[in-house]
This record gives sequence, C-alpha cells and structure tokens, in this order.
Amino acid sequence: MPASAAAGPVFTVMNTSETLPDGVWFRNSPHTQDTDRITGLGVYRGEQVRAECYLMGDSVGRYGNRVWYYSDNISRPSAAGRADKGFLNTHYINDGMTANHVAPGVPQCGGTPSPPAPTSQNVAYYSGKGNAGADLARSLHFGRVLTANGSYDGKWPGDGSCRPSANAVAFGGKNITRLAGWSLGRLGPIYALRYLKDHDPARAKNIDYVVLYDPGTPQTDFGTCDEPGTRTVQADQTLAWWLQLSSDNRLIVMAGDLTATNHHQSIQQNYFPAIKRAGGAVRGRVLVCNYSLGHAAVWNTYAHVMSQGRLSTSQGFNSCPRQGGSQVWGWNP
Repeated sequence: MPASAAAGPVFTVMNTSETLPDGVWFRNSPHTQDTDRITGLGVYRGEQVRAECYLMGDSVGRYGNRVWYYSDNISRPSAAGRADKGFLNTHYINDGMTANHVAPGVPQCGGTPSPPAPTSQNVAYYSGKGNAGADLARSLHFGRVLTANGSYDGKWPGDGSCRPSANAVAFGGKNITRLAGWSLGRLGPIYALRYLKDHDPARAKNIDYVVLYDPGTPQTDFGTCDEPGTRTVQADQTLAWWLQLSSDNRLIVMAGDLTATNHHQSIQQNYFPAIKRAGGAVRGRVLVCNYSLGHAAVWNTYAHVMSQGRLSTSQGFNSCPRQGGSQVWGWNP
C-alpha cells in the first residue's frame, strides 16, 4: 500500500456502533478477517479518515457493500505505537455514495484514478422490475448513477406487443445522448431506438452510447420481444441499424452470471445476428464484458459506466473495468 495518505478526500466515520462496543478495526487487506485486532487501531464513530485509494473485497452491511478504502485516521494519527491506518469498508464511511460506488477522487489502489462524477444528466436509464422479471421494465430514470435519489422524468410502461410507442422516448425535454437498461430494462434502449428508427431517425443520431446490464438468460428471461423476426421489435436489426448510423456509436453489454448462460446464448441468438452480418467494422464497436457476478451486483458495481468515460471496444483485457483486482476479458461478437 502507499506509504502516506497525504492526498485524498476526507470523510466522517459512521455505523461503528451497530455492534457494541463501539469501534471498527482496520484491516490489512479488503477482507474482514484480515486484521491484527489491536484495540484502538481503527476508527470510532464521528472520527475522520482520509481515503487514499480503494479495492473491492468482502461485502459488509445489509446492502453488501464491497468497496474498501485504504484510509488514514486523521482524528487519531497513531494507535498502540503504530500509524492508525488500513483498509475500512465504506459501510463505515459517510462518503455520500450508495453501496458499491466509489467516491470521486478516490483512485484504485495500484491503478488509475476513478472517473469523476458525471457533470450532466444525459442518460436515459430503464430499470428492470425486480429480479423475478414478472413485467417489462417500467421506470425511466435520468442521471441515476451515483446518488441514492435519482430524478424520475416519466414512466415507460412497456408491453408485450413488441411495437414501441412514443413512451419509449419520453425524455422530458432532456438532450439524451446515451441509453442504458438493466435486466428486463434491456428492452428500454431497444424500444427507444426502434421507435426512432420508424418515426424520427434523425433524432436517433443524437444517441451514441448504449449500455445493457446483465440482460438475462435464454430459458427464463428472454421472450418474444427479444427474438429476431418480422412480428417482433427486431432487436438485432434495430441495434445493427443504429450502430451503422455513425462510426462513433458504441454498444456495451456488462454480462453477469445470467447472461453468461449457455455461452451467452441469449445475446448471441437474439441481439447479435444482424450485427455479425453487418461486418467487422460494426462488430468491433460492440463490447461484451464477462463478469462472475450476480444479476443485481452487475448493476450495483458498474452503474457508473453508463454516464462516465466511454469504454474502448477493443477485444482483450484492457477495455472492461476490473472486477476487484482482476482483469476482465472483453470480446466482440
């Protein structure tokens, strides 16, 4: 770890008194059991720490927070004859972030700085209705990335007709340049693009980035509206059409355990056929990142991807955000 925490944001400690006595030990790594258990070598409620860098590790608290800051206790710089510093899960740090999101200005330990918070709300995010997926995506969110309370600028009711209406692009007057969807919300960007393709193709040129979070499995999640065919929304043709509007357009799939089922069968058979037929130049602007994460964890961990710096779509280990300290393979269809 770095020898000094001379730089970095300062945060107040909280939640340490959940299990008495008050106080939380520093850890030697982002793992709960890796501690010297020395009284005072850690933090107490209300103290302030300076976050030097972060790593992903063991989950803590009811929301399964896996972000750990390597921190310096500036309220008590020393304890038991040692510098009072070490790893502290952000469940115990009031950094203003929701679970599994890193505060702006805190770099990855041994890596590159984390991106700054988004400066504009230019993302239309379509959520999925729970993990069960009983209905199509319903809520249309804007800029709901790094804060607990996002703004809701409309509803996308969704339906099983596979014929998108103007509700799919009810952007509340905002200049939307990106679309994103999680779970069944994957259909949100596809419905939006299909509606624009049929009714306002010039407006579709404003959108240059689409991010789909763990779309789902072929057996239980994907349905008629995902499938290729003349009676459906024609998802693969819609995506291929949009990608060919501009050489700057990019499609990112953050694939978790569900989407990985049967060698990514759901997206391979439903979303990629027309993209593959379009040729190498188009295929090279589609990136699938492989994560060994559960359905909700993909969204919770990588929500920032939809509104921060665009990912490269080059195939390999250098395009996808890491999973903890591990590199993640990214591939083109």
